[in-house]
Parts: sequence; structure tokens; C-alpha cells
Amino acid sequence: MWASIGAVAALVAIVAGKSYDALLTELSTDTMAYQESDGNFDFSVAESSAMGKRENSPGTLLHERLLQLPVLSMHSLDNAKALETIKVAAVKAQEQENYGDFFYLWEVMHHNGYPAMLNDLGTGEFEYEIKNRLGLKTHFLQKLADTLTNTNLAAMYRNLSRAPETQISKRDHTDCSHSNIPDKTHCDRLMRVLKNGLFLRRDRNRCHGSCCAAWNQALEVHTDWVRGKTEWCVHHCIRSGRSCKIIGISMQGKDTNLCVSSIATCT
Repeated sequence: MWASIGAVAALVAIVAGKSYDALLTELSTDTMAYQESDGNFDFSVAESSAMGKRENSPGTLLHERLLQLPVLSMHSLDNAKALETIKVAAVKAQEQENYGDFFYLWEVMHHNGYPAMLNDLGTGEFEYEIKNRLGLKTHFLQKLADTLTNTNLAAMYRNLSRAPETQISKRDHTDCSHSNIPDKTHCDRLMRVLKNGLFLRRDRNRCHGSCCAAWNQALEVHTDWVRGKTEWCVHHCIRSGRSCKIIGISMQGKDTNLCVSSIATCT
């Protein structure tokens, strides 16, 4: 099993009586009620996984790929409580080996707890994330579809093959991409919040709504630096409907990349 029943029980209090399926329904229909909350959030697939060795099968191969998902170490300026609630459901999905449910919940957490971009298949966001994280292989998709407990999510997976293919720009020296596109109004709000003039010690991101500024090195940076890079990204990429990646920033002796997108990580 991916996680112990005891670990799940210890976290269930956070859900405040909301059932697993009810939460999935709210997320997949974008009807979850949010309470603005600021705080740190962490989730590691590997640390919460306790599945034993199994024979080679699509499920085992998919499980190994899921173990390679990035560790989520985030600071949400507006949605920390919801992230903790979603984490409970993700742990339960792990415990029950509901791969399809789990991957969707992980992606929602990766998007700062906001599922709208994933739910709208016309954006290509969900398809891009599956390709980028797992590879769009038939047996993986089938295993994901076979391990769903929610009819709304099942429809999303079934419709993947019919969703329009999103053209994704190479993230090289152009800095802009048509994947993981943030909401410009949320980025504007993020820049306003970042005017608090604080040092961020070894943090790697700040998120507000569906806009995250994230960098790929553990650095001590000032919010003015993050705000300035975010403003540059808004001007050059985001206002024209794309996400942004600034490559090769020299910071504290490190070659650093900074992304402004809808997810909380940057490579």
C-alpha cells in the first residue's frame, strides 16, 4: 500500500467531515469553497509511499513514474488551508492505489490548489502535464482511467484524446511557453503582495491564485527581486497569454532559472 492507514487517520481531521468523493467532485467541477490563508505547504510522493515490490505491470511502472514527481515545497499566499485538505485526499488515494485520483490531486496541489486550468481541457493544461510528468502512453492512460473513483474525472481522462493539441514552445532562449499559463490578474495581485520588503530565506516560490513565481535554487532573496522578475515576465510573456521562464540568472554564485507560471516549481 502507498501509505499506512494510521497516517491517513492522523490527517483526516483536516478534512472536517468532507468525504473523499465530495472533495473530488468539488475540485473537478471547480466549486470548492476557499478560505484565504497564508502558509507553507509540503508534500513528497516518495516519503508518503510504502508500497512493496510487485511484479512488473503497468500499475507498477506507473507507480514508479509517480514516485519521480517533484517534491512540492510551496509557500501559498492565499490557499494554504485548501492545500492541506487536498493533501489528505491525495494520501487516501495513495493508500487505496487510486492512481487516476492521485495524479489529479497532485496536479491540483501543484497548481496552488486551483483546478480550473486542469478542468478546462480546451487549454491543453491537463494533457500537457500528463505528457510532461508521465508520458502519454496508452497503458498508463488506461491504468489511470481504471483507478478513478469520480465520474467527472473519468470524463476528463476519456476526453484527453479528443482535446485540442496544445502547441508548446520550447523553453530555451525565448523564455515564453504556451504551457502552465498563469492568470495575469493573479500575477498582478502577487506583485502587490510581494511589496512587503522581506527576505525569503532558502525558499523557492511564492504563489497567489493561479500565479506562482518559482526558482530552481535554494537562495536567500528579497521580495523586491522576485517582484521585479515577475513584472518582467508579465511584460514579456504573461500579458500575451503565455507563461515565462528566465534562464541562467546569476545569483549568489549559482546559475538560476526563475519561472512565472501556474505551477509551484521551476526546472
